[in-house]
Amino acid sequence: MQFHLNEGSFTLPDGLRDNSMNMLLTGRSGLDLSLIITRDRLEPGESFEAFVDRQIKAVTLQVSKFSIQEKHAQKAPDRDQTIAVELAQQFTQNGQVIYQRQRTWLLPDAASVLVLTAASAAPITDAQKNAWLAICASFQPRH
Repeated sequence: MQFHLNEGSFTLPDGLRDNSMNMLLTGRSGLDLSLIITRDRLEPGESFEAFVDRQIKAVTLQVSKFSIQEKHAQKAPDRDQTIAVELAQQFTQNGQVIYQRQRTWLLPDAASVLVLTAASAAPITDAQKNAWLAICASFQPRH
């Protein structure tokens, strides 16, 4: 398996699965959000919608005062299959209120999932939301 990152690539033995996480600090970008990219896989026989529900349940067990303000599903244009889900959520962790927008994509292999999370200790502004939506719209999965 070829494993690519911004800095280069590795040739790894077959059978390894990418379950890595990347944290992008927005620094001087003016975005003032942390962006976290995680990878996961559906369980055998699990639907994408069930995966999303399982992930939501897992988060509710790890934090307090969890709530979802928005939930949107995106369907594939050529079939009635959900291929992305976006959530706006907030919760308390270690006494700190965290505000998040999270987009989860079902990748073309129909088993792998990519999750992009924008997190902030302050409510996400309209400008941040617009920048977030532009980032999400720019996503191009590899086939």
